[in-house]
Amino acid sequence: MRRITLLLLIITTISFSQTFKTDNPVNDEIVVSVDTISKVVLYQRMNEWIQKNYTSPKDVIKASIKDNMIRFTGISDDIANWTIEKGQLKGTYFYGAKYTIEINFKENKYKLNYKLENLIYNNTPVNYLLTIGFGKSEKYKKRYKLDEFKIKLNKGLVNNKNKIALSIYNYLIGNIKDDW
Repeated sequence: MRRITLLLLIITTISFSQTFKTDNPVNDEIVVSVDTISKVVLYQRMNEWIQKNYTSPKDVIKASIKDNMIRFTGISDDIANWTIEKGQLKGTYFYGAKYTIEINFKENKYKLNYKLENLIYNNTPVNYLLTIGFGKSEKYKKRYKLDEFKIKLNKGLVNNKNKIALSIYNYLIGNIKDDW
C-alpha cells in the first residue's frame, strides 16, 4: 500500500509539468489542465484551499465570481536575506513578499496569474526595483553586493511562486495530505 501511495505521489508531482512560463519574479501566469474536474468543483476547492492556508480568509479574498474567478492576496515570509558586512548598514535584513493571485476557472482547467505587489521588510512594504538597486551607481551596487542579493531574492521569489502553485494544484486535483 505504501509503495502504491508513493508511486502515485511521484507520478502526480512529475505530471505537474506545466510550470510558470518564465523565471520572472514579478508577474507570471500558467494554464493548467485538470481532466474531469468541473469549474464548479475547482472553484469550491480553491475556496477551501484559501480557508485552510490563510488566517483571515475573508480579508485576503479581494474579488470572487462564483464558479468563474477568485482573486486573493497573501504574504510570504522569509523569501531572502541580505547581509551587509561593513558600514552603517551592517547587519542581516530579512525580506518577505506580498503577492496577488487571480485564478480563472473553465471546465477541466484553470489559469493562475501571479503578481508580486511588493517586498516586505520589517512589516513595511518596499519597492522591488529600489531594493535591487535600480537607478543606483555601480559603486553602491558593488559595496552592498546588490547583484548577489538580486540573484538570491529572485530565486526566493520564484521558488515561493512555484511552491504556492504546486500547493494549489495538489489541492485542486484532490491530492490532499491530511497528516495530523
